[in-house]
Amino acid sequence: MDLSVYKNQLIFNSYYRSGNVFLGFLFSKLSNYPQTQHHITELYSDTDVKNVVMFRNPYDSISSVIIKRRVDSKVDLPSLDNDFDLSFEIDSLSEEYLHYVKEAQDNFNQIYVGHFETMIQDPIAEIRKICKFFNLTFLEPNKSFEELYNEIKEELFNREGPAGAENLMTAHDGHMPREKIEARILVDQLVKESNSLKLKEAYETYSQLKYTEVL
Repeated sequence: MDLSVYKNQLIFNSYYRSGNVFLGFLFSKLSNYPQTQHHITELYSDTDVKNVVMFRNPYDSISSVIIKRRVDSKVDLPSLDNDFDLSFEIDSLSEEYLHYVKEAQDNFNQIYVGHFETMIQDPIAEIRKICKFFNLTFLEPNKSFEELYNEIKEELFNREGPAGAENLMTAHDGHMPREKIEARILVDQLVKESNSLKLKEAYETYSQLKYTEVL
């Protein structure tokens, strides 16, 4: 993979289901600097790339990945009426989560590391901090966050692309904060009750993460 194509861009480059797309759309309304969204940890060490890495509680992000991958693959969603075993999937996703944490902490001084749970309380403030950290122009919004949110939601509904689940908002998938469907609530509970040592390690690591401070 030729990673040079990402130079001189700001990249929302977090573990899956951690706000990349939503933040990318919001950033585009608050700054003119080019941005994109990816999941490429190899870019964290590239000083010519402005990486923004948000970390979300792994219990939430892993549950969301499990649902999304089933939607993308057109596989039946978990329910109380069908048999399924999530143990291997949880271990594998937790291992990958830990890889993101290690790469981010190893390159901490040159990337922006944010806390997803704090970001969703005030996304505009998060974009303002990101711009300040990378010395980028922040365009003060002349609309409320609710208006910007609705604009982004409309853009996501109308976004064209080859993968419907990736590009459209649906009842099961999408890139905006929303109410959880029944299958997601069930998976949340199963992940929470999991005995996976890798998941527990991922959560303990997440609990001790160091985040970027912008004064």
